[in-house]
Amino acid sequence: MAALSETHMPAGSRVRRTALIVLAVLAMLGLAFVGAIHYATRSVEARVLEALGPDSEVDAVTVGLHEVRLAGLRVKAPKGWPTDTALRAEEVVVTPKLKQLFSDRVEITEVRIHRAYLSALRPKGGGGLRLLPSVTERAKKDEGDGKRGVAVRAVRFENCTIDLYDATVPLEPQRVRIDDVTGSIEGVEVPDRGARTKIDLDGALKGPVHRGTVSVQGWVDVGRKSSELTIALRNVDLAMFEPYIFTRVKAGVESGTFSLDLKTTVRDNVLHAPGTLTISGLRLRASESPMEALASLPRKAGIGALADEQDRITVPFELEGSIDDPSFSIARGAAFQAGIALIKAFGLSIEGLIRALAIMLSGLGSGLGSAV
Repeated sequence: MAALSETHMPAGSRVRRTALIVLAVLAMLGLAFVGAIHYATRSVEARVLEALGPDSEVDAVTVGLHEVRLAGLRVKAPKGWPTDTALRAEEVVVTPKLKQLFSDRVEITEVRIHRAYLSALRPKGGGGLRLLPSVTERAKKDEGDGKRGVAVRAVRFENCTIDLYDATVPLEPQRVRIDDVTGSIEGVEVPDRGARTKIDLDGALKGPVHRGTVSVQGWVDVGRKSSELTIALRNVDLAMFEPYIFTRVKAGVESGTFSLDLKTTVRDNVLHAPGTLTISGLRLRASESPMEALASLPRKAGIGALADEQDRITVPFELEGSIDDPSFSIARGAAFQAGIALIKAFGLSIEGLIRALAIMLSGLGSGLGSAV
């Protein structure tokens, strides 16, 4: 009878019934898909929080259909760090690639970091720059534990601040602050640390008079401790780097800026870096002591003798040595040997400035690639 009634059912009713069944099936499949994606996205949230470790704090985590948002993120700095915060971010947005969430290899399409603060340290004994030490040390331990691999296609920085602390400077660590950091890090593979990670970052060095700029571009290979980076600084106030310039005198910089072009190549942690330093309008601060003012006259004369008609001192150089050795050598062109020796004899140095900038800025690129 049921078959008979089905046969004699009007065509319009059969179509409506079939459509309802199809819609019900599609709805159930859709709910199952959304539930699966939500579960998989939750797993990304768990991996992120696990990676940050017990020293981290997050005000709120929001899991959407396509992304995970962390608001009020903070990673505490370890004991002995020059500040209490290793990383702080108003918002971090992680966007996973949906079709990879159920595989053995999670792929992150993009990580966007908004209004973040990051601190980095060059240890007192020298060596490379350290960033997020608790996170990077935990990551190294986890590499061989059989956990799912992760590929991060791009990390984008928006309006961030980075503090570079150099503990090799006497008395207290010298801080170099880079503001308005924007740019990207692309191609991070974990646990495959042999991949080349692209770096493209820009920022500002805000001095007492000028707003200088800095850019770091190139690639790093964390596993092989190798990199090739192009570093450029423009119109930076020399007064920000007094501890590197004055070695035996109590004078200071009254005015002056510098620009730096540097091409760094690191192979197995050994650095080779040809570059050019240009100092413009260098004037030393006048001393209140008559004896010190008198003693400063030869120093000012030596500086004046090196400057060109546009009041610029241009010094080409080459750095060579291990990143772990803070005293690696600087080679200079013969035409500049006498002038640089004269400045050095009066207690001034540009060698310390060149070394510090090369180590910290090349270390920043490598350190960020490693930390990500």
